Amino acid sequence: MNGEENKASAPPTERLDRFFAERRPPSPCLAVDLDILRARYRELSQALPGAEIYYAVKANPAPEILAALSELGANFDLASPGEIAACLAHAIPPSRLSFGNTIKRQSAIADAYKEGLALYAFDSAAELEKLAESAQGSRVSAASSSK
Repeated sequence: MNGEENKASAPPTERLDRFFAERRPPSPCLAVDLDILRARYRELSQALPGAEIYYAVKANPAPEILAALSELGANFDLASPGEIAACLAHAIPPSRLSFGNTIKRQSAIADAYKEGLALYAFDSAAELEKLAESAQGSRVSAASSSK
């Protein structure tokens, strides 16, 4: 590892302590160190060569996180039309987006398809029928449930 990676992988306490001391944000709050986020994404990518890694936008849709991960070439798993719009607003190519919510309105599927999304998750025959009708020719991924 080079010095930049070591610095980003170091405990964030000092940088976050400085942030909280200088900014004094209201409590409770969440602070994300984007350098650590980038380092962890790089580590995961290196540990899983050839894997397509998808960030679940619903975990934290902050524009700064989307921008940082987009710059690194991440893919994005989306659960709503709002999340699709947020990624498209960051000029993330539709080829790197997956509409992973397994229960989607027909209109949401059609709108996503019009925006260029071509990867969808489903977990039932009814959802697959909606995809066949509104997103013809798209790739699909069957979501499994743990029972």
